[in-house]
Amino acid sequence: IMVLPSVSRDGDYAVMTDMSGSGGTDYRAYFAKLDGSPAVLLGSGVAGGISPDNKWVTSILPSDPTKVLLLPTGVCESKTVNAPNFVYSRAIWTSDGHSLVVRASQYRKPLRFWVQDVDGSPPRPVTPEGIDSGPFLTVRHVDYVGGRDTTGTIRLHPVDGSMPKAIVGITQTDTLIGG
Repeated sequence: IMVLPSVSRDGDYAVMTDMSGSGGTDYRAYFAKLDGSPAVLLGSGVAGGISPDNKWVTSILPSDPTKVLLLPTGVCESKTVNAPNFVYSRAIWTSDGHSLVVRASQYRKPLRFWVQDVDGSPPRPVTPEGIDSGPFLTVRHVDYVGGRDTTGTIRLHPVDGSMPKAIVGITQTDTLIGG
């Protein structure tokens, strides 16, 4: 079973996860040029986002979700991003390529979205606790995480830490989609 979680911003590449079991419990992450070239095995884990320069792919090992692997798409050593007492379930790149938006929990608290620099800085919350499902999108060069709050209002939470913006005209049955 191949799962396709992400396509590059330029539309030239995709990452896939082989969940067939042949890679063990940690699965295998592949990178493919969308011109018909064969996919390239990058390493273990569940593939996530492709960096804006197409040089890195995020991956999380199901056997060790306490870190995000940064798998190179070319000749380089892989890197690791982590933080004490964090458990990661998703990681995608911000539009500047210097940070990750991660879906994670800290100290067994509810999941939420965080932003974390790839240089190892501690994560900073983007959404309140419990807002853990929503798309990541970039609008006018600003990165956001969308999510419905406890009142049912869908808000765009800027990754830069500025105030969230409510989306007016959305009903309880509407769904926000994005990257």
